Amino acid sequence: MPETIHLAEYGINNTSNDSVWNYNHFKKNLKIKIIKYNDRDMEFDIIGIHNVFVNSIRRILLSEVPSMAIDRVHFHDNTSVIQDEVLAHRLGLIPLKADPRLFEYKSVSAADKDKKPEDKVFEPCEQDTLQFQLKIKCTKSAAFSHSSHPDDMYDKHKVFTKDIQWVPIGGQGDMYKAVDVGPIHDDILIAKLRPGHEIDVTMFAVKSIGRDHAKFSPVGKRVAKVENARYDSGSRNVFREDDLKDLVQISRVPDHFIFTIESVGAIKPDVLFLEAVKGLKNKCNVYMEALLKNES
Repeated sequence: MPETIHLAEYGINNTSNDSVWNYNHFKKNLKIKIIKYNDRDMEFDIIGIHNVFVNSIRRILLSEVPSMAIDRVHFHDNTSVIQDEVLAHRLGLIPLKADPRLFEYKSVSAADKDKKPEDKVFEPCEQDTLQFQLKIKCTKSAAFSHSSHPDDMYDKHKVFTKDIQWVPIGGQGDMYKAVDVGPIHDDILIAKLRPGHEIDVTMFAVKSIGRDHAKFSPVGKRVAKVENARYDSGSRNVFREDDLKDLVQISRVPDHFIFTIESVGAIKPDVLFLEAVKGLKNKCNVYMEALLKNES
């Protein structure tokens, strides 16, 4: 690999890579340096690796590492101003603490394979489904004062994720606790109600991957604020200054990547990284088996 990639005023130089892939060289030079780590966020450097591998891990993290999310909502009553479809969408985006490794994928029968989602027979079981209930009604406050603030005038006029109750299926009550499978955050605002408004729904969470729907992606996205050179985006605005453009050289090390993982909270970021590496390994094994089969 070239030692550095140079960002010129109107292009990028020294990007060719004529070196032959060498496993021993890769194994000897690969380094991972952890810069920051906590239960939700992880930042680390991967050094001595091709960008193809790094990008593969990134894509697997986003779309192929499974998580649990609300996928089906049964409406018993909804007199709020939020339409059923919008409310169901909001509920589906609520991150859950449930560890997907403890659950199986929801199987689809042959009879339901070609049917629309709303026409399929849904039979929840303790191995593949979590059931939740949200039942809340807004009323006028019994201690109403002359204040015009909604908090003083109404009871239960704000619906938060803490109002969602877990309903164990089968023997789940002996295997899990509500704090281990429910919403990660208790203070996510779902809806605002007024006296007479009521929401009564039953929700079912299943295991799936981000490729099926973004709500199943176990990682989040953030907007980074550049505070030091480590996070510099390589902007070439310096070339606009005639007195500086010939004095500054902007370059990048092609095999050094800054990797950040922000977990939604169900699984720690280092475990997510290992799951993504396992996914990449499984893909490689599939291709190797196919190649060996063709050779024979």
